[in-house]
Amino acid sequence: MHANIGAASGSLMQMGFRLEQAIEASLAESVDVLQQTKGLSDAMDTYLRVTPQWDRLVQLNKRMAEGKRRGQRRWSKEGE
Repeated sequence: MHANIGAASGSLMQMGFRLEQAIEASLAESVDVLQQTKGLSDAMDTYLRVTPQWDRLVQLNKRMAEGKRRGQRRWSKEGE
């Protein structure tokens, strides 16, 4: 499960990074940003949707790891 979440998180991070690069390049190249509004708006919207999804996966992975550590500690204390 951790590996799947990690892979999905990595893919979303890469997607977000590439979207950010594309947005920055579009803004830097455009003389008239309003001419590129539709494509830029779509890219920004996608970026804003990807970022929270990535954060959710990271938080889920973190909670799973904490739960696993707590479970290991509980088992080691019971075995003493």
